[in-house]
Amino acid sequence: MRTTPYDIIVVMTNNWNYPIILIRPGKGVWLPKPQSAPFIYIVDTAFLGDKLYGITHAEDLVSFGIDFDNKGVPTITTIERLIRHPPGNYWFNVWSDDNGNFDSTNNDTRNIDEVADNEEQSKEDTIEQRRKKTGDDMILEGVTPWWDDEDEVRDHWYLVESCGKLLMVIRQVRVPPYNISFTLKVEVYEADACKGAHCWVPIVGGLGSQTLFISRFFCKSISTCDEADQDAIHFIDTGEKYNMKSQTMSKIWRDIEYFESMWIFSPELVV
Repeated sequence: MRTTPYDIIVVMTNNWNYPIILIRPGKGVWLPKPQSAPFIYIVDTAFLGDKLYGITHAEDLVSFGIDFDNKGVPTITTIERLIRHPPGNYWFNVWSDDNGNFDSTNNDTRNIDEVADNEEQSKEDTIEQRRKKTGDDMILEGVTPWWDDEDEVRDHWYLVESCGKLLMVIRQVRVPPYNISFTLKVEVYEADACKGAHCWVPIVGGLGSQTLFISRFFCKSISTCDEADQDAIHFIDTGEKYNMKSQTMSKIWRDIEYFESMWIFSPELVV
C-alpha cells in the first residue's frame, strides 16, 4: 500500500483480475481490465513525484501517469516501460511487447463442478481450476521460490523511493524446513539514465546516510543521524540489519511471519 500527497491509495492483490487498485477516499476507485498487462506482472510499487512506478519479477521498471476525471476519481492515463528486463529463460510469465493482455496457455474455463466430478482429476487440479476461475492466488506477490538441495530459497523484489531516487532491493532468503529463515544475499540498484535510456545501476557504497526499512507490504527510506544505522537495511521478519558499506549482515534475532508483518510509521507532519 502506498500513498501520495493527493491521498491516492494503491492496493496490490494476488488476484489477476484486480492486481492493482487505485483508491481516492471519498471520490472513487479505478481498476484495470482483468488479466491485463503490465498490471499482472507488477510485484511492488512506489510513488516518486506525481507518478506511480512499479517493478516486475523480471526487473522491468514501469511508470504510470495518474490523472483525475471531473469527479476527482483517479485513473491511469499513461504507461511507459523505462527499463526492460534482461534477456533470459524465465520460468514465470514476463511482459513482452506482443502480449498487451495476459495470455495463459493453461487457462481452462471448465466448470469447477465438472472438474471435481472427474475421478481422474487430482485435488490439486481442482484447486488450480478454482483459483483460475476466481483469479485469487494467481500472482506471485513479489516472491519467487526455488529449491537448493533440501532447503527452499526465496527471491524477493522491492521498490523504494529514497531521496528522489528509485531503488530496487533484491533479497535472497533461505528457508530451512526445521530452522529459522535467514538472508543469503542483498543487492541494491538505482534506476538511472544510461546513454539516453534508463537502466539498473548497482549501488556498491552507502545509501547517502539513509536507512531502508523493508517489509512485504510497506518499505520506507528514512534519513538518520545515527552512525550505526546510516546506510543500513532493516528486514522486519528476521530482524536482520544489512550494512551497505561493509556488506555485512547482523545476526537473526526474531522469526515472524513474512506475509503478516509490516513496518508502521507515524504520519509525517505537514506544515
